[in-house]
Amino acid sequence: MRSVVTLYTKPNCPLCDEADRTLRRCLRQWNVRYETVDITTDPVLLQAYGQTVPVVAVDGTALFFGKISAFRLQRVLSERGIPARNRAFMRRFAR
Repeated sequence: MRSVVTLYTKPNCPLCDEADRTLRRCLRQWNVRYETVDITTDPVLLQAYGQTVPVVAVDGTALFFGKISAFRLQRVLSERGIPARNRAFMRRFAR
């Protein structure tokens, strides 16, 4: 089963738009499913993340808040053993 990377976002959020572009570009190299969730459609998510979006979660665990670092995200995916589409690419993040 593929891992899921979720971007929690809300409308009229420039940082959220930037995070979406970064994630789409970054995640092309990884064997993950990517989804976005508008927190304004869910009162629980709005309460939890209303002031901290964008939020990136990997397999349900929120790991990044605010500005997203593609390198840090790729490092986390590698450390979690999530396979990259290209093994040579994945070795860049090995310790």
